[in-house]
Amino acid sequence: MHPPENGFAFNHHDQNPAPYFFENDLALLDAEGEWFLDTKKETLYYKPRSGEIMNKTQIIAPKLETLLKIEGMDPYNKVQNIKFSGITFKHSNWLAPSSYGYVDIQAGFRYQTVSGGSNSEIRNTARYIAPNSMVQIKYSGNITLEYNTFQYSGSWGIMGYEGTDRTSISWNKFYKNAGGGVAMGIVGDHWDEEDDPAYDLPDGQSQYDTITDNTVDMVALDYKDMVGIGAMLPQHMAISGNEVKNLPYTGISIGWNWTDRDHGMTDNQVYNNRIHDVLKLLQDGAGIYSLGRMEGNSKFYNNYIYNLTQSTYAASYYLMGIYLDNGSCYKIVESNVIDNAPHAFNVSNPPNHDNKLKNNYYSCNLGFIAGSNYVSDNRSLPDRNWPQEAREIMNTAGPGVSPDYLLKGSERMVKLERYEWCDFWWEEAEKNNKPRVLLIGDSITRAYRPIVNELIKEKAYVDMLATSKALDNPSLKLEINYILNHENFRYKVIHFNNGLHGWHLSEEEYEKCLDEVVNHIIKNVKDAKIVLALSTPVTRDGIVEEIDWETTSKVLARNKAMERIAEKYNLLVDDLYNPMYGKSEYRVKDGYHYNEMGEKAQAEIVAGKIKQIL
Repeated sequence: MHPPENGFAFNHHDQNPAPYFFENDLALLDAEGEWFLDTKKETLYYKPRSGEIMNKTQIIAPKLETLLKIEGMDPYNKVQNIKFSGITFKHSNWLAPSSYGYVDIQAGFRYQTVSGGSNSEIRNTARYIAPNSMVQIKYSGNITLEYNTFQYSGSWGIMGYEGTDRTSISWNKFYKNAGGGVAMGIVGDHWDEEDDPAYDLPDGQSQYDTITDNTVDMVALDYKDMVGIGAMLPQHMAISGNEVKNLPYTGISIGWNWTDRDHGMTDNQVYNNRIHDVLKLLQDGAGIYSLGRMEGNSKFYNNYIYNLTQSTYAASYYLMGIYLDNGSCYKIVESNVIDNAPHAFNVSNPPNHDNKLKNNYYSCNLGFIAGSNYVSDNRSLPDRNWPQEAREIMNTAGPGVSPDYLLKGSERMVKLERYEWCDFWWEEAEKNNKPRVLLIGDSITRAYRPIVNELIKEKAYVDMLATSKALDNPSLKLEINYILNHENFRYKVIHFNNGLHGWHLSEEEYEKCLDEVVNHIIKNVKDAKIVLALSTPVTRDGIVEEIDWETTSKVLARNKAMERIAEKYNLLVDDLYNPMYGKSEYRVKDGYHYNEMGEKAQAEIVAGKIKQIL
């Protein structure tokens, strides 16, 4: 290799052979959904997805880099006591890499903006600086961000710089961002690295900030080194109850500096997090990664970390469940469960001493531990015969029960839609001379039920429960109980179609709730054949010819979950998705529902499946 490709930035730690990833060339435009911008010709090339009509396709090119900036005057004059709740932040840009490229130090906390210089000259050269983010916080106190969505960011979703205290970041979703999810305690060019003899702390560290019960999924799509949740120089930070998944690099990274000296990091807690399917591309990382000395009682405990698989491009460095890298001292790693990972721990890179690892459970090998650390009462369980304590850690890790879902007196507060409704129908309720079929679904089911009844009226009566209830709403099971127990009817077939409500549920939450509802039906019926329907695609509001891919991608994920649940319980599947795909002549303009032709087409499919069983 020749300069500059043979330099440190392109061949980190002299990895040989070094993998490369090429993009941004017209010749590489070979898959649906890919695009190339020729800036010289001012021409955008795009390969459409199947079914897309280009003169009706929505194309979004964000201009703003920061959608919300929360910044006080200085560490002594802070902006305070503001809450941001229930907001969807979408589509931001980040233009700096177009000018500087992107040469990162680690984890997406800081990147290099000019070449040359030494660390002792940072204040003069501004060699390193922090990225921009969709939401930026600096010099603040008691700022709350809860129940928000951060999607399609050009960099990080949330980044907290110097001087934040008591920031609460909870119950948010970070999804499909170019960069990471959330990072706090980040310093830019106004801070000296450890090699500077005149080292001092930044202008106010992150203090008592909390990052709790968030879901971080499929971020770092462009800047692969960025992490799900990051903290650079925190004090008294809590990172707990989060789910971090589907990342190219580390899940949670906390701490900065590779030397054994005090950098103001103390009493940090990382616990009850569910971290899985990370490190899918890069190496030398972990589910939880930490650098630097932490005074006080800094502890990593009750985390469940699993499914870390080394990629083809991760040549020589390791993948760990928990990684206490250089400078790590006085940290406690206790009662964590690590499953399906190459190594449980790396606590060996110097300086590295006086860390305690105890009462952890893992199905892989222990890993690498320096002799000056303490290891006791850890259990290797390659057969995955987890004891009760380990199972409890696994079952309780990740986002807990949201305050929106907690019991209040005798009422259970749930996530509701603007209008909630249900519709029961018993066909010829006084008669019992033919088998009965039950359709469970929503407004789409309500529309095709009369036609299904007409098509099979010689063979069965068709009853119905149509409802707006999402799968996690306890009222859904009550409604199911009511119709199953009405007049002691016994159903020959139950056809279940519920995939277009409850958009607040993640893919994993949807599948878990689906499993619970289907299992509930199975336990409450006798000798009924149960059919699970695949939900129909969604079109753009007002444009019946164009698929709404943002929503339909979620429908496809839910349909995969439906197929997995059907396989688990040996149930039948009825495909309503593919016959409706691309059929604009069947649609009405709201994106979800169907005209008489579409209702008839779906009814014929449903009736055909039921006839096969009858």
